[in-house]
Amino acid sequence: MIAKLSVAALGCLAWGFDFSSRAAMTNVNVGDDFFAPVSVTIAVNDKVKWTWVGSLSHSSTSDTSLWDSGIHGIGFTFTNTFNSAGSFPYHCQVHTFQTGSIVVQAASLPPVVLSNPRRLSPTQFRFDYTASTGKQYVVQRSTSFTNFIALATNTASGSSVTFTDTTASANMNYYRVGRLPNP
Repeated sequence: MIAKLSVAALGCLAWGFDFSSRAAMTNVNVGDDFFAPVSVTIAVNDKVKWTWVGSLSHSSTSDTSLWDSGIHGIGFTFTNTFNSAGSFPYHCQVHTFQTGSIVVQAASLPPVVLSNPRRLSPTQFRFDYTASTGKQYVVQRSTSFTNFIALATNTASGSSVTFTDTTASANMNYYRVGRLPNP
């Protein structure tokens, strides 16, 4: 997660956000002719773990072919990570009337952190951010505080990263830095 941004004279806004640090696990039981709960709501990057508790063989199979546990019996577990928002219906291959759904919600907006990147020239800004070595980050910019565009994705080689934007065309730029899930 982004801990700080350097402060200088020019007023700009920066957001720190973390895409990966709050992943949770939700459990679904696979019983004889049912999934319990039938529908779950999770956040992007959360995991769902299905546990076979019934005496019959079942599967957890995405209606859109995103995952398929295969057909298994009691005691088997299967886990899937959901990396994008949306609604994901699924079913049992053996019992097609046995259905469930996973609703994945996008992450909420991050807290706003005031920052002042240093202006090096009319088209260059520089700022520092604190990072975790070996973790992936994305730097984004907007001139209107909406419609952010990605400027760079990098893997931090140390705990402090300096970023220079050499393509800025406006006097006021808004930056945000977020941590990405590592592959």
